[in-house]
Amino acid sequence: MEEKKTNPTKPEEKKEPKFWKGNTENAFAYSITIGFFVGAANMIFLHWGRHPGIVSMILIFLIVGTNPAFADKRTPEEKSADAMKRLHEESVRKQAQAAKTQNTMQAKSDKMDEQIKKNQLKIQKQQIREMRHAMKCPHCHSTNVKPLGVHRKDFSLGRQFMWGYGSGSNGKATRKTDFVCMKCGKRFVK
Repeated sequence: MEEKKTNPTKPEEKKEPKFWKGNTENAFAYSITIGFFVGAANMIFLHWGRHPGIVSMILIFLIVGTNPAFADKRTPEEKSADAMKRLHEESVRKQAQAAKTQNTMQAKSDKMDEQIKKNQLKIQKQQIREMRHAMKCPHCHSTNVKPLGVHRKDFSLGRQFMWGYGSGSNGKATRKTDFVCMKCGKRFVK
């Protein structure tokens, strides 16, 4: 028995494929795309039997995958250079996208800050208006007043006759409120 000796200094050569001599990645992409469109056209317009989309997909895959004319003829150095170029372009694109999103986020943040300032000014103006129109005692003009409750109309004999016993005894509730001034003690209705 003879042992095969391999020379460590000489790298092993890559075996040439026997059947798939074309570009199989592109063959798959082309076949899927063309098969889809042929199948869609058949369903919409032609109505042929025998599944022409699947047949065209298989044919394109076999033609492009086995034909050496479709093979990638670049050297490994060119392939790695192209890959590095693609990686660099992708990183530049990602950086530009990140800068763009950061700028838009900053613009949104500035807009939100401006809106918050406007809202605070509106709130301050509203508070000033409310303080000007705050509840005041009509006698001493003090703002130290407290509500007592809902104002009720007095007993009405007409309501008593109109609606029956008990309807006019407690008085009718109104939209007004009874207040008392804590400074002078007067009661008033607003």
